[in-house]
Amino acid sequence: MGDWVISTSSIAQSPITQSPITQSPITQSPITQSPITTHQLQLTCTIQLRIFTITMNIFKRIANFFQGGGAASNSRYFPIHVLSRRCREPLTGQVDMLNELSITEEDESTFYTRKVLHTTGRTRCFDQVEVLLWFDKSKQLLRQEVWGGTWLESEEYERAEVEFQTRLTEAETSKEE
Repeated sequence: MGDWVISTSSIAQSPITQSPITQSPITQSPITQSPITTHQLQLTCTIQLRIFTITMNIFKRIANFFQGGGAASNSRYFPIHVLSRRCREPLTGQVDMLNELSITEEDESTFYTRKVLHTTGRTRCFDQVEVLLWFDKSKQLLRQEVWGGTWLESEEYERAEVEFQTRLTEAETSKEE
């Protein structure tokens, strides 16, 4: 199939600005063999530009997915910090706010999730802590329940982790003596 040809053979002078006005009738379409107007050509170019833009946006999204997504992905995961009551071991986990929430039928909360975190067993203590979380429609935490442990804020978790690591090193040094 051949290329479309734009003809600029007829040029008229505008009486107002004395600048040439190009009348560019396009010859025939290679597919339908019918005349194509300038409007149809502009429409075709616009559609091709939109397809190109959509394709590039898809590639950008795929690249962001494999690169971690940027700033928007930081709010995707909700961190969980608890302390096992039986083993006195701090545990951490996260909730995927896009995939792990269920819709509730309760009045004040819209979303619900349940997580079970397990201890490492490094102190020969094996336990699990169940965490129940309820979120509102804007995915802000409304309340939490913890079975088998206590809820920790980020700063409390860091302190508990330091204490736990200290206890582990003390236990290892006392074994060696």
